Amino acid sequence: RRSGAGWQGVAEVRDSGEIDAASLQFIMPGDGVDSSTVSKLWTAAVIIAVVGFLETVAVGGKFAMAARYEYEPNQELLALGIANLASAVMSGYPVTGSFSRTAV
Repeated sequence: RRSGAGWQGVAEVRDSGEIDAASLQFIMPGDGVDSSTVSKLWTAAVIIAVVGFLETVAVGGKFAMAARYEYEPNQELLALGIANLASAVMSGYPVTGSFSRTAV
């Protein structure tokens, strides 16, 4: 166990045991959803995606400015897209950044 001045991190990590592989399956998002439902949700989905991206860019820009490093919003958009595609086919949650999680 590491400790001392400047050490920050988790004090202990425990093994959670076996994970049921059946819960990690690739699926096609929207399978079994009719097109009228998808068309009704399209506008809301686009707005949520844009707001999530803008929030992530704002957080990244703020912390990049504070730490004085270069920040590339296009790379952030690519990373969010890849993470959300992976999350979609693995029945995961949507991925974004936020002020509250970053501040912690």
